[in-house]
Amino acid sequence: MNLSLTCSKSYMPLLLFLLPFLLSTLGCERKQGQEKVSVAYDLQKPVRYPMVKALDEISGIALRDIHSTDILAIQDEDGKIFTFTLEEKKTESIEFAKRGDYEDIALLGAHIYVLRSDGTIFSFPTAALDEGKIRNVKTFDNVVPKGEYEGMYGDSISSALYVLCKKCDRELSKSSVTVYRLTADEAGLKSSPIKIDLSGMNQGGMNKRFQPSALARHPFTQRWCLLSSINLQLIELSPEWKVQQTYTLKRSIFQQPEGMLFDQQGNLYISNEAGSNKDANILFFQYKDPK
Repeated sequence: MNLSLTCSKSYMPLLLFLLPFLLSTLGCERKQGQEKVSVAYDLQKPVRYPMVKALDEISGIALRDIHSTDILAIQDEDGKIFTFTLEEKKTESIEFAKRGDYEDIALLGAHIYVLRSDGTIFSFPTAALDEGKIRNVKTFDNVVPKGEYEGMYGDSISSALYVLCKKCDRELSKSSVTVYRLTADEAGLKSSPIKIDLSGMNQGGMNKRFQPSALARHPFTQRWCLLSSINLQLIELSPEWKVQQTYTLKRSIFQQPEGMLFDQQGNLYISNEAGSNKDANILFFQYKDPK
């Protein structure tokens, strides 16, 4: 905001009265400007990578490992893992299960985990991708309450999987969502819920419950990010799961965002299912250090 004021003695009492208000207003505008996501990412100008036809229903993405540019992807119809790089059109796939509604993929330690929409989790060693055949797939049922799930993340910091509930019977409030922290024990995977309070977030004028489709953790700030395809919003949370910022996404750019990841350089990737007259794609947003 730029202010141009012509002062005279007659206006001075009025200006002194208004000065605290004007300063607070200027402070708010500066703070809002600093909070724009474009400080680190320009969400208006992605690099767009179209996907092959087999990935029209792309629903989850992950990097093969922290040093790799190989992307692992799943789609919500076939029980297959797809591997590719964004620079090459060649895409390979390997089957791990029968057809089903698979929503996300994550790596933790030496294992790959795949989330089905009913909360069932499939796991197998990452090395199986090099062997050309996935054997001895472990299936974890009833780890999380009944409901619809779309987001999962493998967190190396806490050595835990985090699974997001998109739509669950016990989620009656519009002002919260639940993420389940999964850790391994002798019996398999043990679950503990974390309630995320969304009452203070900007709903963007939407009178509907927030239904997340993906989550990831930023490698530099350790903040969590939740993505919602239905709400077209990206929410940034503190490491303690407190809402920090909310961003509204444009449908013209994000046709159906279902998957999300950060690489070790802080770059952001968001995958979109195919829409009307648009191919499925992965959008790449280069990290810009706000300092």
